[in-house]
Amino acid sequence: MTEKKEDVKKLIMYLAITFAATYAVEICACLFLKDLIQIILVGVMFIPMIVTLIVCRGLTPKRSGVLWKPDFKKSIGWLLLAWFLPALMTAAGAAVYFAVFPKNFSSELYGLSAMLTQQGMDIKDGALNGVPLSAIVISQVVSAVIIAPFINAIPALGEEIGWRGFMTPAFTRLWGRRPALIVSGVIWGLWHAPLIVLIDYEYSGEYVGKPWTGVALFCLITCCLGVILSFLYDKTKSIIAPALMHGAFNAIAALPLYFLSDLNVNMLLGPAPNGLIAAIPMLILTAVLLFAVKEPQIKNDENKTEEQIEEQPV
Repeated sequence: MTEKKEDVKKLIMYLAITFAATYAVEICACLFLKDLIQIILVGVMFIPMIVTLIVCRGLTPKRSGVLWKPDFKKSIGWLLLAWFLPALMTAAGAAVYFAVFPKNFSSELYGLSAMLTQQGMDIKDGALNGVPLSAIVISQVVSAVIIAPFINAIPALGEEIGWRGFMTPAFTRLWGRRPALIVSGVIWGLWHAPLIVLIDYEYSGEYVGKPWTGVALFCLITCCLGVILSFLYDKTKSIIAPALMHGAFNAIAALPLYFLSDLNVNMLLGPAPNGLIAAIPMLILTAVLLFAVKEPQIKNDENKTEEQIEEQPV
């Protein structure tokens, strides 16, 4: 069997099993196990890794193409970027959103107050049990930027092994780099579709074309993130970098909601970085990276050693 036919076979198996398993779990969870939804969603993040393991019969570079070992001396700058870039993009995106919609900004942290109230907590005079909301925000920001990325990177690694480690390089070998990045980003977004359709994942409230405009916008966001994550993967030759950035993004993305003056705003626009206006900095960065993409010169050879496979571009 030729390398291209092998890639096609593995991709079809990977996508069929990953989507079937994920959709089945998510639909059941959304319909019957809402109280456990957060725990289940963390577990679902490991499905791409498990399916890659099954399809490729291993997660080594030789079997799956997934690269693991970073050269910390050469990659430390890229790893730091993976750590802090989501916070910078989120802050920049929130600044753009509130500049466009200044009436939606609350310096008194109405959004955080409303969220805590919805959870049954008693907010009095801008404080929770005597702790000012401003202090809570500071602690949340510190945790989201410094600690949570490393915790979140563990389940994020489950996704990144499948999406960036196996799937995107396989599509690249078939179609070239730019098409692979775009298609893999759309696939990653569609993988979340049941959550957007059934439980308003990421886009709560009413909006035009609900829920399908939400699905379409989320696919755009995952395309952008996928390009950036793949860029970091290429630069570090290690799946650790995109996993770290993925975890950091999940940790910080909801914090701009704390500053909303009304939780009933159109979430399709922001202020979280998955909103169209708030995503502008990420869209610009993605456009720059796509413009700079160079097609890798990949020659498949069954006799290559593991070290040779690790050195080739993905």
